[in-house]
This record gives sequence, structure tokens and C-alpha cells, in this order.
Amino acid sequence: MGKKKQKNEYPPLRMLKSLGRLSPDDYGRGMVLDWLKHCGQKESAFCTELLERMGDEDFNRYLANKQEFLNPDASAGGQILNAWMLEMSGDILTEDVKNRIMHRQAALDAEMKDILLLPGVWTRWSQSKQVYKPDADFAEALLETEELELTRDQLEHLPADTFYVDLSACRDFQPIVGGMVSVDRFPGWAGITVYLLTNDLAYFSMYSGGAYKDHGILSLDIPNLTNPTPNEYDVHDPDGRTVHYEMPQVGRTRVSMLCMQILCYLTSKRPDIRESPLTASTYRPGQKNPEKPRWSDVEIHDVGVRYGNTIRAMKQEEKNPGREEGSSGHTGRKPPRPHFRRAHWQRYWTGKGRTVCEVVWCAPSFIGRAMEQADVTVHRIV
Repeated sequence: MGKKKQKNEYPPLRMLKSLGRLSPDDYGRGMVLDWLKHCGQKESAFCTELLERMGDEDFNRYLANKQEFLNPDASAGGQILNAWMLEMSGDILTEDVKNRIMHRQAALDAEMKDILLLPGVWTRWSQSKQVYKPDADFAEALLETEELELTRDQLEHLPADTFYVDLSACRDFQPIVGGMVSVDRFPGWAGITVYLLTNDLAYFSMYSGGAYKDHGILSLDIPNLTNPTPNEYDVHDPDGRTVHYEMPQVGRTRVSMLCMQILCYLTSKRPDIRESPLTASTYRPGQKNPEKPRWSDVEIHDVGVRYGNTIRAMKQEEKNPGREEGSSGHTGRKPPRPHFRRAHWQRYWTGKGRTVCEVVWCAPSFIGRAMEQADVTVHRIV
């Protein structure tokens, strides 16, 4: 496969091209408007007017807002839309999906979002086409953290509200090759959408977020899926094909959590991020055309490469220790074997009255000779 062919086959660009072949009436707000026009009722006319005033961006925010979408406590306008969404679900969901919802194997709001929200998220990404590609060892270090909490300040300082995480360097996550992450901010709330993409352009969705707690801390509600056995999935891609997969639920949750960790890491004060050589000579800012996705629109950032190189050097040191006996002046004592201490997140309260929460990712500590040679930085998240 030639170099140009490889660029054209880049998964997120292929996804955009597939979605671009659909009519606006085939998805999102256009699908709902088209459905309402055939209802012929006075109430549907009012709902149509409400949707037309909202526009595509506001409609997508309504879908992403857990306080509104299919929520009994939604605002007056949200309750009107929700009533029609519930009625519409009977027409657009397949019988298989309905049965899964009935047996609590699927959630109605997530299934509806898969149909209505997906194109809007990818369209938003097409405006910037920002990509972050983590080093494989760095990704494993991020995943070692046991807990993850975001803050309002972190989400407000994201370099991009919608970005693609390229996982092609992380072979352990197959068949998933990347994840689209999109953040929607509301007063007192935040919605986070993650679409995990395969090479076949099938996707697994994960919807998270919620209300801010005290001091602007956001508790993530990623499902606690611990079943290690493979589960069978029939996933529909943008071309209408059905793709069959067997993948552990815990695997999907693990990759979704990695995307969340990358989101968190992007708000670091001095993150290990650099422009990728893949796009350094091709990226042309300001020439983006959503209707014609091109490789020159894509800007890839390598994440954690220096850190990953350090980890690999430490592992090599552990296999082939080169420390000379007695060089430290302590005879008869064997030096500690190089090893790692687990990474973790910490919160620090600073500012006047200690009301400002700063989140710090504490990198794995290197013990032994490796620690003396490592160039490791603990990044403060502001």
C-alpha cells in the first residue's frame, strides 16, 4: 500500500467520508424533523418549531445533557422533546435492541444517542481534526492509576473539546484502533462522550459525566464492568453493514478509561506532547473543509514519547543491570533491583482559603540505578 493510500485510509477520515455520504435527514436533528413532519399533529408542529430554533449544535448539546435528554426532571422544552423521542424510539430502534433494553442489557438513552449524537460528534471533530497518539508504555502507565476525577477547571482548559485518540501504537486494545472524545459543558454539569472505533468503522459507545460536586470536582460514572469473558456484539457501521465482534466488557471500559486519562493529561502544565513527524510537514491549518476530509487537515500530537523511552530504558536496565560492585562506596551490599512504583492521581487544595483544587498525576517512581538516570517530571494539572 502506497504512502498516499495509507493517508486516505486513516480511520477517522474514513469515518467522516462514510458519514458524509448520508443525507442530513438520515441522522441527528434532520432525522427527528423528518419524522415529525409525517406525524401531522399540532403538538408535532410545535416540536418542529422548537427544533428548528435550536439548530444542530444546540440539539447535540441537548442529547449530551443528562439533565435534559430522556430525563423526567428536564426543563419544559426538554420534556416536550423527550416525549417525542420516546415515541420515535419505537420506529427507529430494531426489535433486537428493544429486546435488549427490555431485559436491561442496554440503555434506551445510550441506544438513541448512538443513532442521533454520533454524526454530530464527528462533524464537530471535522472542524479541527486534532489527534493525540499516546506511546504504548505511557498509556499503560496512565492506566495504572486506580481512580480518576476531573475538575471544572481542567475541562475549561482543554486544548480541544473534541479530539481523536489514536491507539494504533497500543496493540493490546485490538480490535479498537482509536477513540473519539467529546466534552460538552453546562452550568453545573459536564457530558463526556467516547466512541471507540475499529478498523471496520464499527464503534462502541461510552457516555459519562454528571454534576459537579463541591469545589468543581466531576465524578465519572463509567460503568464498572468486570466480566472478563468475551461478549458477542453485532455493531452497525455507517454504511449499514453489521460487523460481529467478541470482546470482553472490561476491555471496552479499560480503553474508555484510557481516553479519559488522556483527556486529563492534556490539561497538564508541562505535558509530554509534541507534534508528530507524520503530519509536521503536511498539516495546513486554516484550510479545513468538513465536506472533503483530507490528510492535510489532520494534526497528530505524540503523547508520552519521552516518558515511554524512559520506561523502556528502565526495563532494559532491569534485565541487564550495569552497576559496578562497590562503585557507590558500600561494599558487600547488593544494589536494589530497578523497579517501578505505581502511578496515581493526587488532589491539592491551594489558594485563599484552600478553595482551589489542583490535580497532580504522580508518575511511577523508578527505584534503583534507573532512578538516578531517569529524566522524569511530575506534571501539575491546572
